[in-house]
Amino acid sequence: MNKEKTGFTLIELLVVVLIIGILTAIAVPQYTRAVNRSRLAERLAMTRALIDAQQRYFLENGSYATSADGLDIIIPPDFTVCTSTSTVTYYKNSKTEIVVGSTVVGMGNIGTGPPCENTNDIAVGGIVAYPPGSPIDCPTGNKWCLVCFGDDTCKGLGTKNASPFSHYNIF
Repeated sequence: MNKEKTGFTLIELLVVVLIIGILTAIAVPQYTRAVNRSRLAERLAMTRALIDAQQRYFLENGSYATSADGLDIIIPPDFTVCTSTSTVTYYKNSKTEIVVGSTVVGMGNIGTGPPCENTNDIAVGGIVAYPPGSPIDCPTGNKWCLVCFGDDTCKGLGTKNASPFSHYNIF
């Protein structure tokens, strides 16, 4: 009565665990980079759409809109108006803020705290754009100035200016 033992040895199990660990160490950073690139693409697309809508509004009215109501653009339905002043309106959902105003447009992660608690709290990873002649220190002449919050947020997009934030002259 010779019974053969079936199953895996400890060495075989350790090799499998090691291979899974190596694959995970390679895959997780790649996945994180892909997610970040996707978020950047969304923010750039929304910021560009806001800039284009503001430019059309300016051509028709001679000034920039202070909210999305006057623009030919639709803010996604999961965003609510948090604060509105005479020059800017903030739209937020649980994770993201969109700002539309006569001196700034943009989109990004909100800072810590509940939505709508603070205004203008776009955190690292956010992108905003300032129109020509705005008070922000961005010498772009008659172009919009893109400002990225975080060193790698807009890496490779355009000419970076020396400033506390990453300013890019691309529009």
